[in-house]
Amino acid sequence: MEERLKKLGRFILTQLKKIALAIPVAVLLVALYVQCTKIGSNLMLETSGVKWYVSDDGATKDDIQAISNIVYKTLSEKGIDPSCFDVNIVLCNSTNEFLWKALVWDTNNQGITRHLFDNIVINKSSIKENKMDGFENSSLSDVVIHELCHIYLSKRLSHWDAYFMESWKNEGFCEYIAEHSTIGVENGLSLFLANDKSEIEKTDHIKTLYFYFTSRLKTDYLLGHKRVPFEEFVNTEYDEEALESEIRKDLMNEEYEYMP
Repeated sequence: MEERLKKLGRFILTQLKKIALAIPVAVLLVALYVQCTKIGSNLMLETSGVKWYVSDDGATKDDIQAISNIVYKTLSEKGIDPSCFDVNIVLCNSTNEFLWKALVWDTNNQGITRHLFDNIVINKSSIKENKMDGFENSSLSDVVIHELCHIYLSKRLSHWDAYFMESWKNEGFCEYIAEHSTIGVENGLSLFLANDKSEIEKTDHIKTLYFYFTSRLKTDYLLGHKRVPFEEFVNTEYDEEALESEIRKDLMNEEYEYMP
């Protein structure tokens, strides 16, 4: 018995030594990644809680300030304190730059949030025009607000709770605050009311855009129309099919008007 305890003690000690070695290595890798995302980018603007890194040589500090003003105004109007963040925003000048800095392979991603690194990486955009390249329904400020809201949720709920939050609530809340629509409203509502699965699932891209559209629609219906408190919205396990049927009914009866 005594020998078994000694073996167990040696095993635990060995594992603790491995963990102790892994921690500084992990910290070093995080710091290395954060620095790599800044390669080719200049710190154009530092506002309360946000550092803006830009690789577009044609962009000016005033251009970034204009985007920042829209972001801060929208967040403030929705009751979110913009100074609560401590994050780097990296605005990429090409899709290839975005893919390696965001550590993704899907060019349809408009932006990505890396909570572990306090980094937000945004796909190619036209900063002066406040537009996302290749995404006709998206502005740059919309996407930045959306990604900042992911960080806001992790701060308000905890990283764990935000991570395991139902995807439609997580993405829907971010779209709702950003006042963003991945699909034109008229087209999106037409698809929603018809509920034609063959049309919605025609391609993965359409399916993804529709998911974001309906996530925001459901969030708007609950938080904006029904005035459901945030905590209730987060903690309630909604029957999505029943909720969507209720929304369709209210839309057709003109008891609910979706005006993003």
